[in-house]
Amino acid sequence: MTAGDPLTESLGPSGSFAEDDTEGCLCLVVGYAKDDGLIARVTAEAKRRVAMSPALGDFLHLRYVDLGPQSELADDTSCPVRRIIDGLMKVRETDGRSHFALIVIAKSAITIEGLLRDCTAEPFLAGLRIRLVGIASSDDRNAGEGLVDITSSPAGRWRGERELIDALRQRCEELPRYFATRGEPGLTRVELATLRNAHAAPMSDGDCPEDDADGLPDELSLSDVLEDAPEAATTPRPMGMALPDAAVAKASEPVAGRPTMASASRWLPGITRRRRKQAAKPTDPGAADAANPARKTMGLIYLVMIVDQDSAADPSLGGLRDVLRDVDRRLAAHPFCGYQVRVIHGDDGHLRGELRAAGSLPRRASKRLVKTADFATVLSGIRTSLRRDQELVRTIATAEGLTVALPAIVIFTADPPMADLDAAKVFGDLATEAQMVWVVPGKLEGLVSPAFARALGTKVLGEHQAVADEILDVISGSALIS
Repeated sequence: MTAGDPLTESLGPSGSFAEDDTEGCLCLVVGYAKDDGLIARVTAEAKRRVAMSPALGDFLHLRYVDLGPQSELADDTSCPVRRIIDGLMKVRETDGRSHFALIVIAKSAITIEGLLRDCTAEPFLAGLRIRLVGIASSDDRNAGEGLVDITSSPAGRWRGERELIDALRQRCEELPRYFATRGEPGLTRVELATLRNAHAAPMSDGDCPEDDADGLPDELSLSDVLEDAPEAATTPRPMGMALPDAAVAKASEPVAGRPTMASASRWLPGITRRRRKQAAKPTDPGAADAANPARKTMGLIYLVMIVDQDSAADPSLGGLRDVLRDVDRRLAAHPFCGYQVRVIHGDDGHLRGELRAAGSLPRRASKRLVKTADFATVLSGIRTSLRRDQELVRTIATAEGLTVALPAIVIFTADPPMADLDAAKVFGDLATEAQMVWVVPGKLEGLVSPAFARALGTKVLGEHQAVADEILDVISGSALIS
């Protein structure tokens, strides 16, 4: 790509499509397991308040992580650190760029500082550039020795849940200013996928059992970090001070909203009832293959809905959107190949799209279109991004010992564009690098220009009830290239 190319601003440093221009912060609130569930309730109420805040609602995503029972060894934080990392490994990003924060709540500032010091030594957490802070009942560190930012109660104890909720909310309000002052951009989805693959380390089920997939424990296993340690513990811990009002009624849980909780809780769906454990959905290249050992191949699929920028809305687009979503679901269920999917949208001068594991496509993504008056420019941008994405997939597949399938580009349109000389040439070049598939309303296959329809290996399919199966047959029948 040369200087002055209209797509330059739409491509990131690696040459791939720019991610969504949104920013968000995932904030983990963590505490050790006890009987009452105080920290879970405090986090749930703070999350509800954050969702209602115009300043924080679209930026901050709170998630609770239970650290399990505190070890009797004061310096043993290996299991809590692994739980924190596991919580960050499982979360699915929906923002273009992501920041990260960790808030530890405990009675003792010394306990908090010890845990956070160990977190700073973890390469994965260091790569996230995570903000580390704490909330303690009292700051029991020696004067001048504290290196971690820890808030403590002026009275030396939190007199009720409301005070603790207010302290957590204050820490949350500081995060946007903190990241803005540092001037560091958040991590892109591709950067996070690469970081997670490089640092993935499964926990020991015997030592550190997994938390619930949604981040909040079941009602029968809620934890309370500031309550007295269970009587069964043989050695008292430094965090053993009980709140004066330990029997305060549970704070109301978050109000259920849209499936993504009005942007504010896209990291964590609203909880309206007790949930059972669910398997975390794969969110990065290679995750699906790790979850399904039978898969031996990785694949890359581009889904593109094309419309003329000057044309009116076509009713037949609704049926094509249904096919697009169906294709994504069927790709996720493929028994031998784990697919990464990018839905491309935008216009001639600004193409965008997020790379996701197949099956995790939000419904709104199927409504995104490419509005074009210059199809050749769109195809050129797709070709540039496809090469970068394919290189990423190939690198990860090699590390996993998998083969790589020929990538595929599926174009959905009710009004196929004209085939001028430039567009026909770029399309022909793409057909040598990827399996090309056109999907049009039923019985309108003839509208696709022969310059496109007759390119090497290209398939033109009319919409019908089983067209998604036909698309999968074409894609899965592609030859392996490595």
